[in-house]
Amino acid sequence: MNRFIHLILLLSLTMATAMANCQKFDKESYRKEHRQFVTREAKLTQEEAKKFFVIYDEMRAKERELFKQSHKQKRHRPTTESECRKAIIEGDKLDIQRKQLQQKYHLRMLKDLPATKVMEALHQSDKFDKIKFRQMNRERKNPQKPKRQDK
Repeated sequence: MNRFIHLILLLSLTMATAMANCQKFDKESYRKEHRQFVTREAKLTQEEAKKFFVIYDEMRAKERELFKQSHKQKRHRPTTESECRKAIIEGDKLDIQRKQLQQKYHLRMLKDLPATKVMEALHQSDKFDKIKFRQMNRERKNPQKPKRQDK
């Protein structure tokens, strides 16, 4: 569970860095590739995939809002004892809200799809993010120079 939080935060930061360093990141392409990967690897039918991604996309949009709040809160570096206490408590509240949000959406998914399909789709989604994260990290470390075109 804790690894999942770190993975999402790390992925979000990496994607932001990749977008800043390399303007060729395409959200729509990433989303399409993600959907194809999860659908194929989790062996979802088109109907199952449609049901899953309607709920999943809604959950991720709300999660992003919580991550933005969390990131904003972490950027502020409190100095006093009371400010630090407040920051820790607020950070914990955001983490709890995120887990409650996931629980709510996971239960919605379970109403529409078999538990085995939901679990596999969520696993494959995490797997895809890890693969893409490694890929972007490699590209960032070893940027490809544009090929020269001889005339």
